[in-house]
Parts: sequence; C-alpha cells; structure tokens
Amino acid sequence: MSSRKIAIVAGTRPEAIKLAPVYWSLKQRGLDVDYIKTGQHDELHDQVTSFFKIEHSVSMQISMRNRNLSILCAELFSALEKIMSEKDYEAVIVQGDTASALCAAQVAFLNKIKIYHVEAGLRSHDLTEPFPEEAFRKIISVIADKHFCPTIGAYNNLIDENIAKEKIIVTGNTVVDSIRTAKVKEISSQYLKNEIGEKAFSDLDANPFFLLTVHRRENHGNRLEEICEMVKSFCKKSKTKIICPLHPNPVVKQRIIKELATLENIHLVNALSYPAMIWVLENCKFIVSDSGGIQEEAPSFGKKILILREQTERPEVIDSGWGELIGTKYENTILSVRNLDQKITTESDIFPSPFGDGFASEKICEVIMKDLKFKN
Repeated sequence: MSSRKIAIVAGTRPEAIKLAPVYWSLKQRGLDVDYIKTGQHDELHDQVTSFFKIEHSVSMQISMRNRNLSILCAELFSALEKIMSEKDYEAVIVQGDTASALCAAQVAFLNKIKIYHVEAGLRSHDLTEPFPEEAFRKIISVIADKHFCPTIGAYNNLIDENIAKEKIIVTGNTVVDSIRTAKVKEISSQYLKNEIGEKAFSDLDANPFFLLTVHRRENHGNRLEEICEMVKSFCKKSKTKIICPLHPNPVVKQRIIKELATLENIHLVNALSYPAMIWVLENCKFIVSDSGGIQEEAPSFGKKILILREQTERPEVIDSGWGELIGTKYENTILSVRNLDQKITTESDIFPSPFGDGFASEKICEVIMKDLKFKN
C-alpha cells in the first residue's frame, strides 16, 4: 500500500497466538507490517508463528536464563530502542501484559509513536496477583492511544481509570479468532504421537482425561506443593487420566516432575505446540489451570475450567458459568476437582463464550486504518 510501517511486538507464546490474526488482517489489507520477536519464549513462540506462517522481520536475542525481571526489562528496553530509532514506524501494536508489551509501549511512547494495545483493560485490582502483569497492563493503559478491550468489563475498568471513552473499543478477544482458524486445520495422529508421546497419546485417546497446567509465579513454593498433593490424592481415587504440559521454568518443572512423575494416571509432557494443545482442549473432559489464556480458550471448546488462583482478571469466565475460582489450598482444590470429574455435562451446562465471535482482529484493523488514515 505504501512505505508507512506498523510494528507488532511479541515475545511470548500467548502474544503470538493473540497477535497472529491481527498481523494477517493488517497484511491482507495491504499494510506494511514488521513482526518483531523479542525472544522471551523463543521456541514456544516460534512454534506458533510457524503454524500461522508469520515471518519475523526482526528477531531479538534476549537470553532468558537466570534472568530477573529488572534485567530482562532493561535489555528489552535497550534493544527495542535501537530498533525503533532506526525504523520509521507510524504505530506499534502490543498485546496484554508481558515484559515485551510493557517495554515496547514505553519505547514507542518515548519516540512519539502511536501505541495500540490489544487485550486492554484486564484488572485483578491487586498488584501482587498476577505479578507483575497487573502493574504492566496498568502502565500501558496510561500511554496507549487506542485500547482494544476483549469485554465490556474490561471497557468499564478503563472508564473507571479515567481513560477517554473515545480511545476504548470493545472488540472481543483475538484468541477466539486464532481458535477459529486452528480448528479447521487437520492434525494427524502421527503428529500428536510425536508431540505427546505414543504411549501417552494412545492412553489419552482411549480414556477420559483432564488438562492440568501450572506456571504462575505466585503459585511457586507452598502453593505448588498443595497443588501436587491434590493431584496425588485425586489419582488414588479416580481412573480419569491427566495430561500436564510442563512449563519450561525450572522452578515449576523440576518440582512437578519430582512430585508427580511416578503416578500412573498422569502424563507429564514437554510444553505442547499450538496444534497439539488445540487437540487436547478439544478432547479433554475439563481443565484445571492457573493460566490466563486458557481461561479465555476454554469456553470456545465447551470445557469447564477450575482456576488455580485466588482471583482472576477475567471474571467473565466465572460469570458466564464456564469457570470456577478454586484457589490452591488442598481442601478446596481436591473437592472441586473430584466434583467436576464426577459431573455429567448436559446441554443446559453449555453457555455462549463471553470472549467474542472470532472476528476481533477485523474490528481492530478497521479502527487502526481509520486512525492512521489508511484507505481500504
């Protein structure tokens, strides 16, 4: 269309999943889009961009080994400043509340580049949970030019913070767009056997199972121990299988392996590619997780989710009937997991997803083109 450039900045797997449909919506309209990969998740991120056929215009080399948040942000800030000062970007698009999103937004602001924030307005109203995401997204909201909210609740959060209403647009969540695309793609049994393991895939394909994921910083230490105790007790009395993709964070990964590896019911697998996770979400009985993204994905697959957190910035999943906040204390989690395992889901238990119709990226692109005065 022209030499006018827009940058999309992403570093983690969830960012890649949620920004992929925005990237393609912009490209299909003829816009010149650079996809900047910061390297926060690296391989997990690249599996997603490969699946969605996204080329990285810039690949930053940020090592995540033994990295604290302050050092990570300092390096991201420096590297992104170099890129943005050399390129003549008209706008920068960030998603959510990661270190990559925070630093990209701040660098764009300091270079007087427009900032578009996808999945804006989520709030737990507690800076310690999730940490540091609650603070990161609040900071981005102060400097963003447009806020693309997934829900009315997110919109209201920004209104309460005195963000100008003309800057806020309710679009739905782009994760639903990605699911809509992914569901129509064939996934071979051999691919799944390679991803999950032949024995694990055969067991899960033949038996009821639930998905377990644990990774949040606030669930390290004693909370993780209680979660592991719950899983061990559950396995003693239920034949339902469990698949637990292991987060690469060694604090979580090593502890879960130590506590749960010998259980017959559970399959501990490496972090799954996006297509393999789609298969798991489609075929599992229910979900037990502390993930934010999976809270949004669960309704699109018609799956209930038990949330291993004290609070959630996605209250819509609870209000809509898809989710239950169960915390991490053993006595609460074991009761909730056993109850859901024994429950027979009926049609009356199926509700619409509160996260949109799968066309959020189209709405986002229309606003961006109008704001930048691009012609369709």
